[in-house]
Amino acid sequence: MTPPWSKPEGNRLNQLLWSVEAHIRRRPFAWSVIAVLGLSLAVNLGGFHRHHHGDSIVPILVSLQRWTPFYWEQGRFGMLVPALALPVHHPLANLIVQNTLTCAFAFAAFFAATRLWLGRAWFGAAALCVPALIAFTGVLTRFEYLNTAQPFGTSLGLTFLGLLGMDRRPRGWPLWALLVVLAMWVTPTSFFAAAPAVCFEIARARRAAGKALATLVFLVIAFLASTVASQQAGEVHGIASAATWWPTLMAMWTDSERYRERGIALVLAIGLLHWAIRATRAPKAGRWSGAALVVAASASAFGFACNTKVLNGPSARYLLPSLALLLPLTARAALDVAREAARRKRIRLPWRALSLSIAFLSVFLAYGLPSLDRVHRDVDETLGTYTEDLIAARATHFVGSYWRVWPTVFHFQLTLYERGGSARLFGITHRSRPTADLWLTAPAWRVAAARTEDEILWWARGYGLPFLAPRAVMGSIVLLDFVDGDRAPSGFPTPQRKVAGMED
Repeated sequence: MTPPWSKPEGNRLNQLLWSVEAHIRRRPFAWSVIAVLGLSLAVNLGGFHRHHHGDSIVPILVSLQRWTPFYWEQGRFGMLVPALALPVHHPLANLIVQNTLTCAFAFAAFFAATRLWLGRAWFGAAALCVPALIAFTGVLTRFEYLNTAQPFGTSLGLTFLGLLGMDRRPRGWPLWALLVVLAMWVTPTSFFAAAPAVCFEIARARRAAGKALATLVFLVIAFLASTVASQQAGEVHGIASAATWWPTLMAMWTDSERYRERGIALVLAIGLLHWAIRATRAPKAGRWSGAALVVAASASAFGFACNTKVLNGPSARYLLPSLALLLPLTARAALDVAREAARRKRIRLPWRALSLSIAFLSVFLAYGLPSLDRVHRDVDETLGTYTEDLIAARATHFVGSYWRVWPTVFHFQLTLYERGGSARLFGITHRSRPTADLWLTAPAWRVAAARTEDEILWWARGYGLPFLAPRAVMGSIVLLDFVDGDRAPSGFPTPQRKVAGMED
């Protein structure tokens, strides 16, 4: 006898789940959009923003202060998301909008990839990727994948949405092709995953070879165009010696313990093993379901490993696309085991609605219930260390470490905006050249730095400014004056990094 909780009848929660299940079954694409946007908003209105740093704040300032096609002073990270947020002038709203967009694109990568290559039960597997990401990765790993500091989640989502549209909605081909172009602008590295997956599909003739070949040709053209644009913006790319590829890949993996702190390697291995077993037992037509994800994940990892830039600085962040592409296999494994257990007990459940519910529940457990007040409090605590002292000192320029300056500049702008003030604070640090015409021509200079800053002279001299000398300490900051002479002054609260002309 079928248990009552497996029927659409029963209590209101049960009825709601079955109603959602019916709607998802009828309109899976629309519900994918709802799921992606809802999950992204839930993340961004929770405790997501307590981990911001210089890299994640620069794109916000690109939108608020000076938009450029690429990340300030580099050419490998296209500023699509800051461009989309240009109409949003409130600093906190801009921060939330940009991070909601990056989260949405990152989550969309799960839904698009599973829809392309996992066949039936794709919606449930895609939704379960979110709790899998939360459960088996550390908070900083998730932050890197979801936020504005790295381009990989955004580019991956746009790329696979474009590929999905080209495959399933050919009449809208120009729109889907535009998504791929935008993805390559954000970072050409998504090509490492997309092109091999399409090649694999051509090789096994799952889809019409002509359509797949046209998609591949377009991917190559978009990749080459984005690479040229990146090089024109000053970025240098190259292919490393083949002998370095495997050592670089291992260095990327061992760079951070965060990927292994919760057993993510074991989890991914289980997903791969389940896929391999299922492939041997599946009918011939579905035997290779999911294989393209394995190809894409492997090719992405080796694509980064053969890049000279990665060779000179291997980092675990370059494995984020591979991680995102393998998680659907793990989520599908969990879903298949649960469905088989329910089938044996003759239990019928609303799997799509349950998977989506688990996704939202995992977000709420990880980041808390949505609260704009909490977001504001987290931003104040994380980024507002020096703001009140800088306002009291009527500072116009803040000099020092990249990791201190840009978060402080953002929070200063947020605080003054909400208080109705018009004062501006300019940053003098790494990546200040795109705004140099603004801060070099400022009519008044009241320069300050963190009291514990050791890069004051370094950045002043680096931008051709005179030496700075400490004038007074005010709370957490030190006020500074320009001085004449070829020798660095003394008296700083913290010893300074040596620059040309400084005494030994």
